Amino acid sequence: MEGDGRRRWTAQVMLTAAVIGPVSAVAANLATNTVEIKALWWTVTIWTAAVALTVIAIVVQYRAAMATPRDMTTDEAADYLRRVVTDQWNREAQALRLTDTHHRLPIRWRAVTTDLFQTFEQSQTWWRDLGNEPSRRDLAGHRPAQCGTGAELIRTWLERTPAGRLVILGPPGSGKTELLISLMVQMLRRRPALKKVPVLVPITSWDPRETRLAEWLEGWLIAGYPLLGGRSVGPGEESLAAALVRADRIALILDGFDELPRHARGHALDRLSVESYVLRNVLLTSRTDDFAEVVRSHDGQVRHLAGALGVVLEDQSLDTVIRYLERGPGAGRWNAVLRTPGLAPVFRTPLMAMLADSMYNRRGDGVPQLEELLKVPDVAGHLLDGLVAVRFPDRPGEARRWLARLADPTGGGPVRTGITWWDLGRVRLPPSWRPLILTVLVPALVFAWTALSCGLLNRWVFDSAAAGLTHGLRIGAAAVLCYAFVRYVSGSGRASIMAALGVYIAGSVTGVYELAITAGLATGFARRPVRLRRTGTAYALLFGAAAVAISAAIRLAGVLGVLPLAPHLTEGFVAGFADGFVNGWDQDVNGWIATGTLAALLAAAAMRVTPRHPDARELPLPRQVSRLGPVAAGTIAGSLVAVVNAWANGFRPHVSHGALLAPADGLAVGLAVFGFAAIVRAPHAARRWARRPALCGVAVALVAAAFGVLSAAAKNEVHDGWARGLADGIAVGAIMWLVLGHTVRDPKPRTWPSLLAKARLAAPAVLAAAGLTVLFSVSAGWAHAVVFGLGSGALMLFLAFRSPARSRAAVTGGALPAVEAGMCALVVMGLVGGMAYGFICGACAALMCKVSTEIARRTWPSTGLRISWYGLLGGAALGGTTAAAAAFTRIGPAWLPVIWLSTTLATALAIGAQGPPAGAGDVMSPSRLLRLDRTTFLWCTLGLAAAISLAVGVRATAGTGRVQAGVMAGVSTFFTYGLTAGLTIAAAQSSYGVAKLQHTVLAAQDLLPWRFMTFLDTAYEQGVLSRDGPMYRFRHPLLAWRLAARDADLH
Repeated sequence: MEGDGRRRWTAQVMLTAAVIGPVSAVAANLATNTVEIKALWWTVTIWTAAVALTVIAIVVQYRAAMATPRDMTTDEAADYLRRVVTDQWNREAQALRLTDTHHRLPIRWRAVTTDLFQTFEQSQTWWRDLGNEPSRRDLAGHRPAQCGTGAELIRTWLERTPAGRLVILGPPGSGKTELLISLMVQMLRRRPALKKVPVLVPITSWDPRETRLAEWLEGWLIAGYPLLGGRSVGPGEESLAAALVRADRIALILDGFDELPRHARGHALDRLSVESYVLRNVLLTSRTDDFAEVVRSHDGQVRHLAGALGVVLEDQSLDTVIRYLERGPGAGRWNAVLRTPGLAPVFRTPLMAMLADSMYNRRGDGVPQLEELLKVPDVAGHLLDGLVAVRFPDRPGEARRWLARLADPTGGGPVRTGITWWDLGRVRLPPSWRPLILTVLVPALVFAWTALSCGLLNRWVFDSAAAGLTHGLRIGAAAVLCYAFVRYVSGSGRASIMAALGVYIAGSVTGVYELAITAGLATGFARRPVRLRRTGTAYALLFGAAAVAISAAIRLAGVLGVLPLAPHLTEGFVAGFADGFVNGWDQDVNGWIATGTLAALLAAAAMRVTPRHPDARELPLPRQVSRLGPVAAGTIAGSLVAVVNAWANGFRPHVSHGALLAPADGLAVGLAVFGFAAIVRAPHAARRWARRPALCGVAVALVAAAFGVLSAAAKNEVHDGWARGLADGIAVGAIMWLVLGHTVRDPKPRTWPSLLAKARLAAPAVLAAAGLTVLFSVSAGWAHAVVFGLGSGALMLFLAFRSPARSRAAVTGGALPAVEAGMCALVVMGLVGGMAYGFICGACAALMCKVSTEIARRTWPSTGLRISWYGLLGGAALGGTTAAAAAFTRIGPAWLPVIWLSTTLATALAIGAQGPPAGAGDVMSPSRLLRLDRTTFLWCTLGLAAAISLAVGVRATAGTGRVQAGVMAGVSTFFTYGLTAGLTIAAAQSSYGVAKLQHTVLAAQDLLPWRFMTFLDTAYEQGVLSRDGPMYRFRHPLLAWRLAARDADLH
């Protein structure tokens, strides 16, 4: 295997060198004019070859780096798991010296019959009530042993408990974890081998409120033993881990029930009782008092773990402890200390006896002075403190401070016994610096970096410094606006940072002010958990007014000559029902209406789907306004816009009768307001006007078609107004029918049992989109028509398949589905700005919502990187849209395939990059997981930066006709926008970036060591930490409590 890995690595290096070398040489020659190229076809060929070679290199590298787990049968998977688990716990037993009986205390147990457990008869009855046949031992009357050691406990659990469920209780330090490891080793060494494979799982990694037992166990098995992520041979499409659980081939040992958060223990006990069908054999350990508190705190009634019997670990006899501590020369030296009445109870647990042995015997100091020990107020705490000093004699103070930070990462929250390198807790700012940093420094940094990145990118793409400055100021201001708004209404620093990143990623590369605001709102409000501290539609209206004010201020600076800005913020604000060329608004005259409307509607929609804080302060609208329904709100808004635009449209160029555009403008805004109210504020009961969706759709279609024909008559450049109006009417009528029929009426959840049923439902939407595309091609051309067809088809399919009840349930449960966010943006932006424009905005909103959600939900590192199929399809769609947009700017057709290919590559990486559980291998160690996740992080960051830079370079070369501009655009974009976007996407697909930032800040504060993994490995070797798959744990939970300075009951 090692030789294969070395050869694979050599092949990757050779391939990378073979690709990067020629591509870099060509780029350098083109940039310096060393090779003079006059023929356009040759330049296009060079760039096409560079893009194709880059794509091939990335694909081959991904395939080489991803070792897909092979398919196996359940028996093969069980044999593999038994082999790696045996190796894992044999190493752990050797580290603990469990095989050396002279260095260990015997751990004994006894069966108990209390109200904490069910009786033998109750357990037997419960098991039979589930439809299970009694075993032969049950029929023969065999009962569990009443006391014993590890070997007897295995037989009691696996063979003599009717339901196969057992709970081990004991006080702190009684040796529960050590007993479990001894059980694991003995079970794995039994011959013949047991059919079931024992797996020891720390229960602290389970959130029983959110995850079912089977799902959590499957994920934990795949994370710890990656080969189990492969597919199981059989009819089902399930993983090997799921197949092992379903086949009952796992003997599950859950350690540390008392280490669960207090509020989660009851949920865990209930799930273990209710989901008894998951596994036959389950063993649970806990402290006695914590388990009793959960069992007896259920509304005055006893809540048992269904079917479980119980045993309790016994204290060590005083003679046994004395023999253990005096096993060397000098008999009798511990007798006086341990016979003292006040000290004897402390040393009767294996943990305290071991600590005394480590602190005094192994250092050669001998027995402690009795007089000094009696003066110690907390002998158990004194021994725990001495462990760190003994294990780290060179730097005890630093080691204690670092371990204390790991035990209590939140500074006052629950104590953590598990340690992971990817979750070091939140980095808290000093209270005195927090307001200054969050209200001044962060907004200034956001504006400066966004303006610089966007300005450089657009300066070379458009070959205009004025355009770069204009776009940079506009997108930088949008980033600060979204940051301030999200922070003001939610109070969440992380959500506001995500909002600024959304503006940066979507706005810098497009330079479109409204699209940047859309992406910023989607990214910020998709961040979970976040709750609104200020709510109300009035805040959304204020946000829309602020968006207009910023846009007007930047435009005014250009008009007055304060800054050398481009003449228009947008070259004819795209607007209308379809492709935007019917009633495009001018930013200088009345475009502010569209900007404010879009910003306010999207902000209101985002606030509507965000949970509220119980003490949230609401800024209400006047009662008459707040009581308006969707139809009334849309009618009033549309009427006001129509009145204003009847005057304002007369100032626009290429318009012969501006008043004719006003009805269509008003209808577009009115339908957008209605769409927002109907989708986001959809009532649970159908309204009178929603009972006949087909009739309403036809009526709206006729009105839209009439207004579309009037608008076409007012525009000099529109040649076939009747075709354009007819297409507008059909598109808007179909959307209205679907909104009313599949959203507002809130039908019962629909199911489609077969592919044929789905095809029947999708066929009308697909045919309608195809027909509209052909119809639009008559008046707008194929470039506009294709983009419009994509947008309208996606929207129709979404509304046809959408389940409103399921969507609201997801939002209520704390999630914002990316598709919902994208389609909401598509509806609002599409109706006001045109379907082509709305499609791009919707795709950006969905992408940024996906990124924000994945960053918030990233709780486990990645072990690989791959591109999903939906990412490739989405990338191809957006790449085609970009190529069509390039065609609008009169770029030569020879460049369009290159633009499409390069944009598809960059977008596919951004949309479809996934960091899944991966590759074959044995037990996943912390250092191995770190290396895999770091590789994913670097691949995603550098790969996306290179792809974006390539796309920008191609676009700049095609637009300017100068290769130097393309190279400069690519290089500057790589080091600004490319790396920033790559880091953001990488944070969604891996944990290394965020964890490295956290570690750097904490190390700078001397709360963690700079060589963090080395310190953890040293603590593991010294017996302070144990290793459980990819995570570390405090070997003694009491030590974590002591380090966190908590009042734990140590006795």
